Amino acid sequence: MKVISSLSEIADEFDIAVLDQWGVLHNGREPYPSAIGALERLNKSGKPAIVLSNSGKRAAVNIRRICGMGFPEQSIRHVETSGETAWRAFEERRFPVPQSGRMKLYPISERRLDAEEWAAGNMEIGLTLSVEDADALLLMGLPGDSETESVDLVFRKAIELELPLICTNPDKSSPRSFGNVRSPGAAADEYSRLGGRVIAYGKPFPEVFEAVRLLEPNVGRHRFLMVGDSLEHDVSGASAAGFSTAFVRKGIHRSAFASCVAEGEIRSVVSKLAEQFGVSMPDYILPELA
Repeated sequence: MKVISSLSEIADEFDIAVLDQWGVLHNGREPYPSAIGALERLNKSGKPAIVLSNSGKRAAVNIRRICGMGFPEQSIRHVETSGETAWRAFEERRFPVPQSGRMKLYPISERRLDAEEWAAGNMEIGLTLSVEDADALLLMGLPGDSETESVDLVFRKAIELELPLICTNPDKSSPRSFGNVRSPGAAADEYSRLGGRVIAYGKPFPEVFEAVRLLEPNVGRHRFLMVGDSLEHDVSGASAAGFSTAFVRKGIHRSAFASCVAEGEIRSVVSKLAEQFGVSMPDYILPELA
């Protein structure tokens, strides 16, 4: 592991920058201080930036969100999301769920409109508000705390019906300006513990990394640099895909580094976190995207 302060220090080591969204580019409300400048420098140096996000929504929704925060659209080569990968799997009839005809999904999301926007244009997907009528649950996001009990009831009914759960956001928590929040991956884990079958799309699973690699098929895998703040999702998945990895400290794990100053202390914390999650360690460590 090499501790660095900027991607410019390792510019000769990669050709494509693959960037996580929450925790690397922004905190859900605003960009991190050096993130816009970092993307502009990557663009000027001829190193394409690809955003790879565990967002349950489609890529176009995320492009609008990112650019709405002030990121120049021309500085981003492509946005790939777990939601986009899942949508494409349905369109290409590659989803591993037995079904006849159009698949009916019971959506769980922050807003009802989220699932409708996600399913739009895909003739292989139908949405239903009846668990009994569904072929599977679709877990995109988590509704407010007041609806937690209703989700629990849906889970119990779906377990009885032996419905699989398709999770389009496997993150277990995500950074926000006020702290970390529980994310859909944690609920998917609970469904699995109840005995349900979970089909997840996104990091750390191979399909999203392969989708990114195929955007630049002539570039060697090790020349893709995944920059992320999750050892469990970003670093682990990218390492398995053969990508190089850079871990951002001021994201989801920022509290673990609160008292770190020396490089030895930083490396020690990263090693402990990697051991905790049972994942490989990153090639590089930097405080934030710069």
